Amino acid sequence: MLTINKLIPGGRGLASVLIKRGAQVELDWDVRQKSRFDAVDSLGRTLGVFLPRGTAVRGGDVLVAEDGSLIRVQAAPQAVLVVRACAEHGSAFDLLRAAYHLGNRHVALELKPDHLKLEPDHVLADMLRAQHLIVSEALEAFEPEGGAYASPDAAHGHAHGHTYSHAHQHDAKPSAVAVPKLKAFLNGGFLLPRDYGMDVRVVSVPQGTNTIKFQWKLSTEKTFRSEVTASQPTGLYTTRAFAYHVKPDAATDSGLYIYFDTPTTADVDVVAAEDRYFLNVTFNDGMTFMPSDPNSAHQIVECSGRGICNRASGAC
Repeated sequence: MLTINKLIPGGRGLASVLIKRGAQVELDWDVRQKSRFDAVDSLGRTLGVFLPRGTAVRGGDVLVAEDGSLIRVQAAPQAVLVVRACAEHGSAFDLLRAAYHLGNRHVALELKPDHLKLEPDHVLADMLRAQHLIVSEALEAFEPEGGAYASPDAAHGHAHGHTYSHAHQHDAKPSAVAVPKLKAFLNGGFLLPRDYGMDVRVVSVPQGTNTIKFQWKLSTEKTFRSEVTASQPTGLYTTRAFAYHVKPDAATDSGLYIYFDTPTTADVDVVAAEDRYFLNVTFNDGMTFMPSDPNSAHQIVECSGRGICNRASGAC
């Protein structure tokens, strides 16, 4: 059995060719609404899915197996009731009223601009027909609403942000200013024992100090750790990285450098207090920072490892 304990909503951040190359698994809503279940993918492998309690799997989500393989989820067609307004005997308002009554009964309901979907129930079907609605049976994918307090990713598989992180910026910032990103590179090699999800909150950006003060925590932790300071690494050929060496598991040299990627050092003010970043790092991803080669930081941050740097001067 292949164990799965990670889900990427909508496959955000993954290249489409990578997703298409992977296996698929077709699941109906009865299975996908559970956080723990067994299934068989398109390659015939048995999957043991163990997600955080309360997690619902949506069509288009990507499951990540313990061996790093990706499995794309497809919402399987299933028996549903499709409810539409009757233009001859009623109006579109009847559909709105029906959604209200079904919601009062806590019925799992998929909302569309011109129709509703729900699982088969002859009692509800008779009630809806009595309200001058057209009720028909169909075999279609079913994606009910996740509730008012569900995250947009969980309800619709729609992701906002960048490949590695996304920041919530303030309205006061001019839209023309480049938005910084939070990234990571590994310290001294592949030293991460597992995947990490990180939540980073900017505390302050002291003027004239060329530093960024922030707090961070793992996605599994409830409270932020003590305030730390990111600064431009001394001796490294880069003018963009405000980095900090994170040691998620223990006070050892293993870990990774996370850094705020700004246009230039002078543009540190594009980072502001209360900015929030979410960063996902997998144990077999990333580029390696070698302490014996300080120019590697310059390549990662400014030249993207294309090898077009002047290794003597550090200039592109």
